[in-house]
Amino acid sequence: MRSKYRHVEVPDPGTNKQYRRIVHYPEEYTVEPLKVTNLAGRDPVTGRVVAKGLGGGIKHKFHWVDWNRHAPKDGSPLVEKVLEIIEDGCRTGHVALVGSGNNIRLNQCRTRQASLK
Repeated sequence: MRSKYRHVEVPDPGTNKQYRRIVHYPEEYTVEPLKVTNLAGRDPVTGRVVAKGLGGGIKHKFHWVDWNRHAPKDGSPLVEKVLEIIEDGCRTGHVALVGSGNNIRLNQCRTRQASLK
């Protein structure tokens, strides 16, 4: 029936909810690109448009940046080497693949001219 009314909970503005994309994080940290579901400004539960002006565009993979630097327990300094610089489509900056010992992680870098030595 067209006259049937169904109440839908609309989020309050400023509730820190994003309607651009959902990133599917695995259980453990990985340097592999993560799958992303683009929402195009729609609510993921109801499918209704919540934020106008979002949508379209190319699909990008999301890279999980490890913001924690795990230093050695003996107190010696952590020496990391930049292995590769990756362009991340979901960020304006680039992401650097760095390694130290047997650990590999992604770190945010500011420019493309980061040292690859």
